[in-house]
Amino acid sequence: MSLPKYFKKKTPKEKSQDQEKRIAKEGFVTPASGAFWTHKGDVSFKKYLVEAKRTDKKGMRVTEEWLAKIFKEAVQENKTPGMELEIGDYYVQGIVFRKRKTKRIIQ
Repeated sequence: MSLPKYFKKKTPKEKSQDQEKRIAKEGFVTPASGAFWTHKGDVSFKKYLVEAKRTDKKGMRVTEEWLAKIFKEAVQENKTPGMELEIGDYYVQGIVFRKRKTKRIIQ
């Protein structure tokens, strides 16, 4: 006999999928988390392409590689690059800017 769903701990993959669904209230979750060449990023909106990262640990390292990836993919789709970091019970959302050659696009 198995336990009811509310007793089971969610796997990291399930937590990531929940994060993507929460972000995508007005957009859509990209199939396979952007693994297809036609659909990049984790969540796509009309104007934004968002990469979602999460951890249950006390912190995470944000790398230039992550930022460059979402920036490049969003520019290729003519969208504004965004990122959400979820750490424990908190999350941070923002737009990814490149230091040079980027005009401010906040509206």
